[in-house]
Amino acid sequence: MKIKIYYEDTDAGGVVYYANYLRYFERARIEYISRRGIDLKKLEAKGIYFVVVRTEIDYRRPAKLYDILEVKIKTSEVKKVSFWTEYQVTRKEDKETIVTGRSKLVCINDNFKVIPIPKKIITKL
Repeated sequence: MKIKIYYEDTDAGGVVYYANYLRYFERARIEYISRRGIDLKKLEAKGIYFVVVRTEIDYRRPAKLYDILEVKIKTSEVKKVSFWTEYQVTRKEDKETIVTGRSKLVCINDNFKVIPIPKKIITKL
């Protein structure tokens, strides 16, 4: 997924504000899941949700105003009730790694109880 950096993404120094990477991770994860044929809207209608319970981020280089970033994502450690998504954010121009990170997601129901991830979803992840 590509993201162009605008003023709203930066701090007073013109550098991407650190917390915005979480937004980029979220967007990339939703796109990634959707491209695997997982319809989150249908799952939510059945009372099945995925929530982030942990995130780790390593900031390596600054991204700046007008940069175009590429977010690459993959899943790992897919288990009965959880999985990890791993991210690598690079600057398109020079392919330099800006940020790496990962998030652990857990499957829950309408009552916020942890439940097994449906088998069809595990296969697609």
